[in-house]
Amino acid sequence: MITSDTACLLLHFLPQMGPIRAQRLLRQFPVPEKIFEADSNSLLQVQGMGLKQIEILQQWEDFLPQVIEEERLMAQEEIQMLSAVHPNYPKRLLQCPDAPVVLFYRGNCAFDNKRVVSVVGTRNPSPQGREATQKLLEQLAPFQPTFVSGFAYGIDIAVHRLALERNLPIIACLAHGLNRMYPEAHQAYIPQTLKQGGFVSDFSCQATFDRFNFFQRNRIIAGLADLTIVIESDLRGGSMNTAQYAWEYDRDLWVVPGRLGDAKSRGCLHLAASNKAQLICDWDSFIGQLGWDETTSPHTGVQHQLPLDLNAQENRVWEALKSQGKTHLDALALNLRMEIRQLSSVLFQLEMKSCIRALPGKFFEAL
Repeated sequence: MITSDTACLLLHFLPQMGPIRAQRLLRQFPVPEKIFEADSNSLLQVQGMGLKQIEILQQWEDFLPQVIEEERLMAQEEIQMLSAVHPNYPKRLLQCPDAPVVLFYRGNCAFDNKRVVSVVGTRNPSPQGREATQKLLEQLAPFQPTFVSGFAYGIDIAVHRLALERNLPIIACLAHGLNRMYPEAHQAYIPQTLKQGGFVSDFSCQATFDRFNFFQRNRIIAGLADLTIVIESDLRGGSMNTAQYAWEYDRDLWVVPGRLGDAKSRGCLHLAASNKAQLICDWDSFIGQLGWDETTSPHTGVQHQLPLDLNAQENRVWEALKSQGKTHLDALALNLRMEIRQLSSVLFQLEMKSCIRALPGKFFEAL
């Protein structure tokens, strides 16, 4: 009898499966090992499962040696893993439809910190970009967020280094197995990173190192965070790829504007012009719009009356906001176990009924 972790590792290694199909299987079979006991008719009920995928799945024993080898390498390299059914799996990432079925990590990652921020940007930042990165860290440091980076050259490693200097939690997302380190020039940051956070990857130790891995990795950078900030980017590249994931996941997306005509500013300006991202025009207003300053609430002590014309779903959301106070969209979705798009629709109806109000930074509160 295989365990839940072994079952999830098998899903990871099975060809033609992928994270989306794997997540759909886990929703249909919350006990992962039951997937490998299911008959063909039951498996065909899962969206995206065809006869070819079922044939591969039913030959799972052929892939068991890969799982056993991965478990050996993980023990050898002191790598741990979280399956998508583990209670400690990052809650923000679990909301993404293509979340990896297993997440490998080293260190002590503060995945579910109250505030998690991803920062990405060009590998060749200008002096203005470096200055903006330093100012960003200074502004956000008092709130003690977890910072997520890609550990790459340029803006990524600048954010990583500044977070380490300020003793802030940090997570580095890698595009390869955790049994290696790339780029080698950044190995000096490993010991302190493991003390203040750690490294994550959805690539196994046996995975082939490939440049296309970096695009797959970028969804993890976006999925782990409440908001993604882009500091300098051209129209193409990893930063824009990460920004697209953040936008698709309905996460807050911010960009630092640059000079007109500057290639390093074209990506940021394009994201703002296409209404995918908000511009950081000045630091005070940016911090204010994040809604992170929770020192006072204008509705403390007010007795709320139950609106009379709410359906069961609307009342559930309204009651949650009433008890929790000002709450971010992502946190509310996690607490209520609702999809972002479904919850957004309910929130819109509540706002039209004057039961709640929307605040800057995707926060909401009951009236």
